[in-house]
Formats: sequence, structure tokens, C-alpha cells
Amino acid sequence: MAPLQALLDPGLSLAGRTAPTFDTFGSEFPGLYDPTLPNLSRLELINLLEQPELPVHRASRPAEDALPAQEWRHLPPSQRKRHDAPLPPVAHPPEDVPAPAEPRPYVFGQVGESTVDATLQSLAALDVVVPDIGASNHLRLQVDLGQGQGAFLNARSALWSWRPHRQSGVRVHTHGPPVIGRDVLLEQRIGLVTVLQGCRVMTLTEEDRCWGFTLGSLDGQVYRLWERLLVEWQDDDRVTLLISSHHEQGLRGFGLVAPLLNSTRRNTVQGYARGMTDLAQL
Repeated sequence: MAPLQALLDPGLSLAGRTAPTFDTFGSEFPGLYDPTLPNLSRLELINLLEQPELPVHRASRPAEDALPAQEWRHLPPSQRKRHDAPLPPVAHPPEDVPAPAEPRPYVFGQVGESTVDATLQSLAALDVVVPDIGASNHLRLQVDLGQGQGAFLNARSALWSWRPHRQSGVRVHTHGPPVIGRDVLLEQRIGLVTVLQGCRVMTLTEEDRCWGFTLGSLDGQVYRLWERLLVEWQDDDRVTLLISSHHEQGLRGFGLVAPLLNSTRRNTVQGYARGMTDLAQL
């Protein structure tokens, strides 16, 4: 049998025969015999010829140590045994973070919520500074709100929820109803300026037929204020609202607009009275 035929189909020549030995290998396949070929190489050739379904290019290679994808990703590149190991993520510079808002007693134009929050939080570190009662502008009003217990309860509820201030065009920023020591930020637009007036509840009257509170301004505000609102249920069954307000300029540099500030305060106090008259009749 020709050596090429034996290589293509070694089963034909080796069927029913004993395994070739090193001595008979040359006689069976004289074309492949080489006296200088080591015995180990002869054995490899014999195995290859007897098992042609496992050629050299199909021989299995030792598998790399398998690791979970998540653990493999955290290995250093030198231990990944991969030429296409992913590069570490590029650190991007942080985006520009806006500076925190600062507390302000007034703002030109509209005011942002962050400025309002910062100003309200800053009031806790300020002291109460009230105007000179004898020399400041003084407004005193007494308004009849109606009669009976219903009018009194409606008026008391309105004061408790700061509705007279809101009815007069003032936005109230605080953390609840009037309580002694509670800070209040009153936001009011005056021309091109938005005033952020910081105040604190100084007194609170809670009686069966009388309810009200007093506000005092804090240091560094546009106005120095002392303001009292009191609802009384009189013995003759009338319900009245007493408003007593003192104010003066608190900051320098507002001399030219002092008349505008005084006019705004008068309109605000009168707005308390108009709003309470409507609220007590609900």
C-alpha cells in the first residue's frame, strides 16, 4: 500500500493488525522513516496516523481561568490576559455648580426662591430692632368686623393663617402660624425693588374673646417695624380689629424713596383692614 493512501485512510492498512512498533514503523511507511527521528517523535506520528479525527490544528488549548465579568473588570490590565482590555473611564471635570444664594434685605426686580430661602434661614442669627415709638410714623386703625361668635372665629382664623398680609399683596414666608419667637419674611414689591422684610413674633395673645400678635423687625432690614394686630369680641357682641403700626426707614441710601416707602406702608396697613372686613363675613 502506498504511504499517501495510508495517510489518507490509515484504517485500511492498520485494520486487524497490531500496533506498529518502532522497528516495524520503517517497513510499513518507508517513505516517512528517518533513522535520526527520536523515538518520542515516532510515537507522536503513530498516534496522529491512528487518530486522524484529531488533527494538530484542532488540539484543545488550556482554558484561561474563568472569572465573573464583574470581577474580571476590576482586575488590573496585567492580569486580564486580554489585549483588548477596556480602558479605565476618563474622569470628566465636574460641571459648574452655581454659588449658593446669599441673604438679601431687598432685590432689584424679581427674587428667586433660593434667595428667599437663604434670607429666611439667616433671620435666626439677627436681633430684634424696633423703631422709636415716639418719633416714627404711626398708624392706628380700629375696624368693625361684624357681630357674634362666628365673626370672631373667622377673624381669629384669618390672623392665625397670615391672611390679612396676603390679602394686602404681601407674600408671607414662614414655617407656621404666629408663635412667639417665630421668624417671618414679608416679600413685597415696591416699584422696581422687591423688599424682603425680616420680622419676628414678639407677643401672642390667646384669650376666649381676644386673639392677636405683635411683629418686630430684625436688624439690617429696609423698615424698622413694630406692628400689632388684635381681634376682640366686645361685651356688646361687636367684633373689632385693632391695628397699631410704627415704621421708619431702616437702611441708608433710601432717602430719595422715603416717601414711596411710607406710602407703601400706609397702603399695606389699610389693606389689612380691608381684607379682614371681607374675611370676617365669610
